[in-house]
Amino acid sequence: MTWGHTSSHKETTTSPAGDVRQRVLASLKALNWQVTEEGAARVTARVPTSIWSFGEDFSVEFIEGGGLRVMSTSRLSTTLVDWGKNKRNAHAFIVSLHDQAA
Repeated sequence: MTWGHTSSHKETTTSPAGDVRQRVLASLKALNWQVTEEGAARVTARVPTSIWSFGEDFSVEFIEGGGLRVMSTSRLSTTLVDWGKNKRNAHAFIVSLHDQAA
């Protein structure tokens, strides 16, 4: 066990063609995740509380060359095991992002 460890999941994906920022924002909205910060290089959002967790913080970083780095982190620092919730958040976002491109 590691003290100060917060459960998280990080993935890198290719971004769909077109207005990537607009698709990122549309995907977050489609998932009902609240955007908390919009910067030039990153967008952050809050994933609501569910039966599985007390919620997560989610970020999307725009990587030079067209990629995206997504990261989901359990909101409570005392969460040692997330039971795959952060990975499911990343997957749900990536699926929604590519659905926006269709």
